[in-house]
Amino acid sequence: MQLQADYARFASRRLKLCRLERRCFKISPQIPLEVFLLLGANGGAMALSEIYEQIPATEKAIRLHLHTLVSSGLIVEETATDDKRSKQIALSERGFEELSEYIAHYRIFRQTEMQD
Repeated sequence: MQLQADYARFASRRLKLCRLERRCFKISPQIPLEVFLLLGANGGAMALSEIYEQIPATEKAIRLHLHTLVSSGLIVEETATDDKRSKQIALSERGFEELSEYIAHYRIFRQTEMQD
């Protein structure tokens, strides 16, 4: 399943905001959201090693949050087709639905914030 281009743009912008928040507040309580948005910004799937490279947290912390996302049904972990030793992480069908819903809620939030 391929993400719509506007979803990928949204996820990229929101991911930049997460990274800005992490720099400003010096903490990262948003690792699951950051993983979720990272997948969204990259078309819905990417190699586990790329996730480790792009999120400044320990592999153990990332892995813990990935297990939470897998168990909640938002992402799936698959063996990569080209290299059986590596893992591919992808948004599940439910993950795509949740991302769409998140984007819709975020847009409503932004509109109400601009009106206030």
